[in-house]
Amino acid sequence: MQNWEERPFEIAYNLNPAYCAVLLNASIAGYQENKKEGMPYPIIFLVLPLIVYKPIRNKLPSKNTSQDISLWLKENPEILIDFDRKVRELVPYTKEALIFAMRENVIELSRETGNFINQKTLKPKWEHSTLADCKQKAIVLGRWFSVFSIETIYTNFRIRP
Repeated sequence: MQNWEERPFEIAYNLNPAYCAVLLNASIAGYQENKKEGMPYPIIFLVLPLIVYKPIRNKLPSKNTSQDISLWLKENPEILIDFDRKVRELVPYTKEALIFAMRENVIELSRETGNFINQKTLKPKWEHSTLADCKQKAIVLGRWFSVFSIETIYTNFRIRP
């Protein structure tokens, strides 16, 4: 990973640790609403690839989390194109955001389960609609993922841990 000063402006702006931490925090909050437990480690790495890429984010369900992942992917097969590469590329940014969030006591790794849990819910006052949309989609994504097993999610997205 490049030093902060060496990162292109677009990457530094769109994938900065604080912003990504807010998205992870929102997704974990959505997951915890339904499941009453933290988000498993393998799932956390799918949040940013599904949220930061606008064409994918725009296809995510807006509220209905009862839709089956396999049906959704059949209706939107273009999402699977290079999805594994997108996940791999964003792993360092996810890790950086997790470290930032854990250092700020926003997210915690449960010693009992190894899942990520929220210490506090972040409520940034974003006026920009894209940022607010990303946070809302992250919440819905967390709720959606809480319905399925890790195996089901990874199998449908055609990726391996």
